[in-house]
Amino acid sequence: MHAILCLGATHLSLVTPDGSKYTTLAVTHRGQALRTLGSQLAKGDQCSKTELDLMLATVYALTFQANYMADGLFDFAIMVRGCSIITRRILNKYKRSDMFTLLTSDLIITNIVPQLPLTPYADSEDLNRSIETLESIEPLLLSDSHRNAYSALLNTYNALKRSERDGFVAFTGFYDDWGRMSNREFMEFLDPGNYVSRILFLHYVVVSIMLQPVFRILRKPRMLVFPKDELPLLQRGVYIYECLPSEIGLTQ
Repeated sequence: MHAILCLGATHLSLVTPDGSKYTTLAVTHRGQALRTLGSQLAKGDQCSKTELDLMLATVYALTFQANYMADGLFDFAIMVRGCSIITRRILNKYKRSDMFTLLTSDLIITNIVPQLPLTPYADSEDLNRSIETLESIEPLLLSDSHRNAYSALLNTYNALKRSERDGFVAFTGFYDDWGRMSNREFMEFLDPGNYVSRILFLHYVVVSIMLQPVFRILRKPRMLVFPKDELPLLQRGVYIYECLPSEIGLTQ
């Protein structure tokens, strides 16, 4: 319940003229939701199927909530990783969820991918410039997490030359690796001082912007559409770029 209230308050803070009054409410409910989630996670393998389903529902809501936050990219990454870990627990112990159709790789390929367009990304010059900028940081890659993220992003840029569908499939590799990392690897990857990761996340934002037409298809038609919904993604890109030290020398 607190996760849903947190999501609602965050959305209202973004789309209403006096939205700032909802920010404190969102933070309060988020804290309560995280405390409850933490106590459930502490049970480990003792969780029942219903408890795991409720945990997954909580993490789904907090993932969407983080996606609305201008400074929520790393919270979003943590929640996506949480979705992956809890989904894996459900599949390993119970094979299926009673509440959700679990988003496995096979399901994405068979049910979601066929909905997506086969047209390539329109601006090839933009793609080539992004590839050139990404390839310039290859000598800075220090860890497997860097190299895996780099490969997923480079594959995505190249796949977008073929089609937006191929680009989306390649982009899922960026998320998939979060669930495979150890806790230590993941927290090092998200460390604010890990500037290579920050650059990779900046490219993540660029790819996310390129794939907005695909994401709109997946969201399905809605009765209400708020232009501000996509503002946090742009704010994240600006925030990450401004936090990079000047000697990094990104020019694109």
